[in-house]
Amino acid sequence: MEKDNYFQIEDFLQDESFVNWVNRTRQEDIEFWDQWLAENPGKRELAKEAAIMINGILFNPKQLPKADIEKALRTLNQRIDQKLEDDVQTRHRQIARRRWLSIAAGFLVLIAAYMVFQSLNKGKEIYYETAFGEQIDIKLSDGTTVALNANSSLRWYSKNTREVWVEGEAFFKVQRKPETGAKFRVHTNDLVVEVLGTAFNVNSHSAKTQVVLEEGKVRLKLKNGTEKTMSPGDLISYSAQIDQVLESKQSVRSDLHTSWKDGTLMFDDISLEEAMKKIETTYGVKAVFKSESTAKRKITTGVPTIDLETCIKAFEIALGIEIEQNENLLIVY
Repeated sequence: MEKDNYFQIEDFLQDESFVNWVNRTRQEDIEFWDQWLAENPGKRELAKEAAIMINGILFNPKQLPKADIEKALRTLNQRIDQKLEDDVQTRHRQIARRRWLSIAAGFLVLIAAYMVFQSLNKGKEIYYETAFGEQIDIKLSDGTTVALNANSSLRWYSKNTREVWVEGEAFFKVQRKPETGAKFRVHTNDLVVEVLGTAFNVNSHSAKTQVVLEEGKVRLKLKNGTEKTMSPGDLISYSAQIDQVLESKQSVRSDLHTSWKDGTLMFDDISLEEAMKKIETTYGVKAVFKSESTAKRKITTGVPTIDLETCIKAFEIALGIEIEQNENLLIVY
């Protein structure tokens, strides 16, 4: 018997040997269909549906009109066709998913390989970090010196000391490389400072980066893609967060911005409130003024940065004010 072309329930219902198998009435038919279904597992669900129909029909043939049988057959066939279609779509989705997973896995392998290559190419990462009230001097292997201010960090890779990343404040005196013309680059969250050989201060506190050029010439590459060239005495402050140049000045006193590296904070005709912001950044404290007039008072002075207590005492003596320290809070009377 050739049954491989059975694709509809009617094919099974109209086969007498299949009906005998369902009713278990003829041994030869029972043996045949048992073996056939074992060899054709994909047809078992269809045969099962047909067997259920046969049992239902034969249970009470007088109460099940032919029209109802045909209607039931159509419903079952629709369900089977829908299931087959769903199975095909599911297989297609599974194939597509496997394909995308394979592509994604390939990308991950490439990314991992790239990261390993970059790591080998760049060398070991070197990292320095200062606490509040701490300053350190660093000399890079190319001869460049860096003074790292309090509450700041500096990092670079051992195979390229001419490219560094800074968070906070640092003063750079870059060693020129006339034989190669190799540029020195300083990265912050807002911009890149690019130089050949020069001295400058970078301060990236307070969601902006301020660059003050002491000597030489530098080029700034802002995050928005624009470039600015600086000459000695220039000051530029830029915030990538709001994409705005906050300050752009010429002929400023660079020592007012770099004196910290020599252990002194110098202030020239600025408000006490503005001066205290520098103390806040350096020592991790918060200043509160009891009088607005005191906060706006202009000062021209210098205070040592040996420690916070010395700083406070210097302000009190120079300005005739009282500063009360309560843990990390400075109350200015």
